[in-house]
Amino acid sequence: MYRNPAPFHSFFKVHEWSKSEVKNFLADCGIQSTKAATMTGPTLADMTYKQMLTTFGLSESDARRLMQKRSALMNTGSSKSMVDVPDEFVCPITQDVMKFPVLCNDGFIYEKAAIKEWLITRKKTSPMTNLPMEGDGMELQTDLQARIKAFMTN
Repeated sequence: MYRNPAPFHSFFKVHEWSKSEVKNFLADCGIQSTKAATMTGPTLADMTYKQMLTTFGLSESDARRLMQKRSALMNTGSSKSMVDVPDEFVCPITQDVMKFPVLCNDGFIYEKAAIKEWLITRKKTSPMTNLPMEGDGMELQTDLQARIKAFMTN
């Protein structure tokens, strides 16, 4: 399984991170906040999309990116054995490199099969925000798909 480790990533899962590890992660994501200095791993792991918007004063797109990066690291341990894959290539549901990336109405990109299954089994809520998904439209991201294919063949 391919995952995108953060450069500072510790040997612990996100919910086990210390305040300094959370601060480093948020700084790596471009977030300089006084609240970041006192936040613990469990607090970051449990934050919702709306909490990220208000706590850090992020734009919706920045909050989505932060949710994706956090999601990519939620279940990982050491990054030593992982291949460095750009986070935009990793499905936030499966944590695998996507083959058929689709853009959904919540503004996030997922592996097509994973989001289809999610929407069938999870009452049509966004995997990233847990808010209701408006419609079931999915747009194949052919440019991203081509970049993933090129990356994987090199």
